[in-house]
Amino acid sequence: AGTCVLTFAVIYAGAIGDDTGVLAVPAILSALIFALGPSCGAEFNPAVTLALSQAELRSWGEVVPVLGAQVVGAGAATVLGVAAVGAAQPPPPRPTPVVAAALEAVYVCILCVAVLNLSMQRERRHQYLDPLVAPAVVLAACVAIGWSSGACLNPAIALTLGAGGEHWLLFTAAQLAGGAAAVYVAQALRQRSVLGTPFQTKLLAEAFGTASLVATACLSQQGGSKLQPVAVGGLLLASVASLGDVSGAHFNPMVTACLMFHGSISREDGCNYICVQLATACAASWLCCCAGPVEASTTLAEMPSAGICGVEVVFGGLLALVVLRDSSSDDVGQKALGSVGVAVSGCVVGAGLLGGPVGGGVLNPAVALGLDLGSWLSGGPWGSAVGFTMMGVISAALATALFGAMQPASTSTCPAPWVAEYRGRVE
Repeated sequence: AGTCVLTFAVIYAGAIGDDTGVLAVPAILSALIFALGPSCGAEFNPAVTLALSQAELRSWGEVVPVLGAQVVGAGAATVLGVAAVGAAQPPPPRPTPVVAAALEAVYVCILCVAVLNLSMQRERRHQYLDPLVAPAVVLAACVAIGWSSGACLNPAIALTLGAGGEHWLLFTAAQLAGGAAAVYVAQALRQRSVLGTPFQTKLLAEAFGTASLVATACLSQQGGSKLQPVAVGGLLLASVASLGDVSGAHFNPMVTACLMFHGSISREDGCNYICVQLATACAASWLCCCAGPVEASTTLAEMPSAGICGVEVVFGGLLALVVLRDSSSDDVGQKALGSVGVAVSGCVVGAGLLGGPVGGGVLNPAVALGLDLGSWLSGGPWGSAVGFTMMGVISAALATALFGAMQPASTSTCPAPWVAEYRGRVE
């Protein structure tokens, strides 16, 4: 029933053909997860079902009936939807079918990694976020790669609706491959020892999360969607909820610098975090250029203007205050991670929507570097990442000073929930 309703929503979204449909499908998926999750697990996706079974989080004996129900539900919705609104032609793959299928595989992998990490977490005290994580990834994919592949992400829907046109088999295989790859990524991200999470695993989590954010920003830029900040914020919410207990889910050199200024993370570890974030941002940007040119993120080629500086400093400072507030919170556990995820993603979405008209609202030097590098590789203007990085450092320093003035009792020995686990102790 859930796959049937979801497919029905996808058909109507295709008939609408604008940003309304992009927002509608994740909203329907969120409601379905909340309503049907306790009874059936709310997977609604063969790639997710197979990934859970491969990771031994679901019995293989249940796989065939569940897959059959998903395909039958999608087929029934296709018949009803076509009768109601007509047969909508799937968008042609761009720039090539192989690249479009590869993008499908990447975002199916991101989706399955988020679901698997939620299932593998030792403590499940923020289940109120479960109905939001998968829809947030779907929203990011719709904005980022909807222009290229249609962002189906679901083999059952791809089979019944013929996603990719004559290349539907390629799309289905890519989606299943993305789900299978996600199992190995999630298992690598969940490596633990008696002393806690190894530092290399934390760096891997930072690399995966930062690359996902930069890829979403670059691909959304290519698609020309005005919902780019919503996509980045949604993916950030899902990443914090699923990976926050692994590395702290910084994914942002400004956040790492802020925690270094505050003393919540050592300078050596913080510098390693920042190096990994910037390196993976460059790699993700270069790979995104294979799908098409990345336009400049701002109207300027060099230093940001006064308007952009205002947006970056004010809202960047707010983001830093959110992180510092959580770093001094006594609410240790997954619930705190979920709360800070909502706050951080809300700040990113709001700043992006407000700063978009003046070219600001990036709030992340790694994303700025990725967009800047993509513009340079595409033959466009470049150089704005330097200014965004400077604004990030200024925001982190001002926010740390302001937070210290507002809460003099807080000291550098009061770590964030994930930093306490990261140090192998809880204070």
